[in-house]
Amino acid sequence: MAKTKNNIFSVIFLTIFGMPFFAAGAFVIFMALKPLYHNHLASEWKEVPATLTEVSLDGRGDSVKLIAKYNYTYEGKNYSSGQVAFNMMTGNVSRYHQNFHDKLNKAKSNNESVPCYVNPSNPKEVILDRKNRTRMLVFMIPFGSVFVLVGGGLMCSGLFSSKARKKEKVLQEKAPDEPWKWNKDWQDSVILAKTSKGVWGLFGIAVFLNLFMVPFWAGVLNSDKKVPIFAYGIIGLFQLIAFGLVGTFIYHFIRSKKYGKVNFHMETFPAVIGGQCKGVIKVPVEVQAMDGFKLTLKNIHQYRTGSGKNSTTHRDVLWEDSKIIKAQHGSNFNTEIEVEFDIPSGGKISQSTGDSKYWVLTAVAETPGVDFKEEFRVPVFVTEDSQNKPIEEFEEKKLVESGYDLEGALPRYKIHMQKVGQGLLIIVPRMRRISTSLITFIVTCGIGVGIGFAISHKEYFVTFVVGIFFLVFFAIFYSATFIKREFALKGENLIVKQTHPLGTKVVECQRDDAKFDISWSAKTNDKTTSWNLSLKVNGKKITLVSNCKDKELLVALKHKLLNHGKAPDALEETD
Repeated sequence: MAKTKNNIFSVIFLTIFGMPFFAAGAFVIFMALKPLYHNHLASEWKEVPATLTEVSLDGRGDSVKLIAKYNYTYEGKNYSSGQVAFNMMTGNVSRYHQNFHDKLNKAKSNNESVPCYVNPSNPKEVILDRKNRTRMLVFMIPFGSVFVLVGGGLMCSGLFSSKARKKEKVLQEKAPDEPWKWNKDWQDSVILAKTSKGVWGLFGIAVFLNLFMVPFWAGVLNSDKKVPIFAYGIIGLFQLIAFGLVGTFIYHFIRSKKYGKVNFHMETFPAVIGGQCKGVIKVPVEVQAMDGFKLTLKNIHQYRTGSGKNSTTHRDVLWEDSKIIKAQHGSNFNTEIEVEFDIPSGGKISQSTGDSKYWVLTAVAETPGVDFKEEFRVPVFVTEDSQNKPIEEFEEKKLVESGYDLEGALPRYKIHMQKVGQGLLIIVPRMRRISTSLITFIVTCGIGVGIGFAISHKEYFVTFVVGIFFLVFFAIFYSATFIKREFALKGENLIVKQTHPLGTKVVECQRDDAKFDISWSAKTNDKTTSWNLSLKVNGKKITLVSNCKDKELLVALKHKLLNHGKAPDALEETD
């Protein structure tokens, strides 16, 4: 009941919030189009000479308004009026009032008459100018359209979201034990590509943003004042984004026309955590992919942090697997791409829960002209077919099957491994990444100078804040520069030794008691770029390898430490 009330409230709120925008935009468009209609009617009015009695400008700056009074004679009767034109909007969009003032003032100074246009049906209705103001139209219509689109979008989103929730509720009642069928796009095992559905939505966004930019250009280009160069730069930057959206739409439109509607026919529906995602991607045309198709299946967690202008959307990849395969071409010039992924269980893997946690299947291939790229939101759930497939064992097994060359990869990251008797010795030396040590040293010194400057000016709060950054960067610098890590495997004993100028730390445990953890250490644009390998023992966490850009290396190293020297029977048990 509370959820229903919240839904009703959100619909009412969005509708009320969107109405002023829609009404304001509609009013601006009405004010722009109304003079067009009246000017069209005035095109049939009679032209007669008028004698000017007063010409002046009222106001200051760009927002001045032309005042003109004049006398005229129509069918033997004398009349007077002050009506100049139907569109008397002011502003810096154009210099209409200033230019027309100069023209009328010149005629008045030379005692010349000017033409006026009289309505034969009502001679008191008269104007001096019946031309349409193009610049004002170019400004007002896009300006009003933006507000109409924003307001209409808000109201429609409220109404459509309400209808969508009602449909979802109906679907939930029809299939209470099959949550994948609560999504209207997952009513059967045929999933339409996301790119096939989003082309026209992209077109709408591109049109909206380009309309949004028109009033700004109209104001800047028609201003009689010198506009700062940075204003052109800022507007130009947003215009490039708007043009970029147009280019993106054209690219996606061409791609949709080239490949048609692409569908993923799922054999396992839904895909199963601890099971498989299996099916066929069907393309209605023949795709010439010489190097094959790269298929990627991702489990993504999307969430927001902060609020307002400081809000940020994050997309963390909880699990990912990729493979390259060759496609099959049918006799009627279509293409079929076989999809088969084994999905582990445990870890951070999550089933589909809407927009917060979801699964994406992508198929990419280089082709002549526009490349092939399609994306599918696929249902992945825990079902009665789910099995216990721990993600750690899954990744290690996959790495072993791929034949990853650990001994060849270690030297690239300046990690040394050698056999000592029946055991292993692995050394992670100091200053393994000189660039990290150098950059953090420079930054630390710079922050230190800032602290000294703040202290000398008795800015103690600034000193405290900057001091926190100093400690963070100094810790990174110290760890990257002075800490040497060694871990040795002697029989079933695992010994970890950390050496640095302030002392030495040694931890020893049984290999079977060791718990290794691979976690991200750095991200760029929400994409993980480096990882740490850590050891958890007796409630303590010790870093073995830090800031490694090759996750497979850490997985292989972990596998090596857990399985080196074990008998084949024991290896099968750990796998």
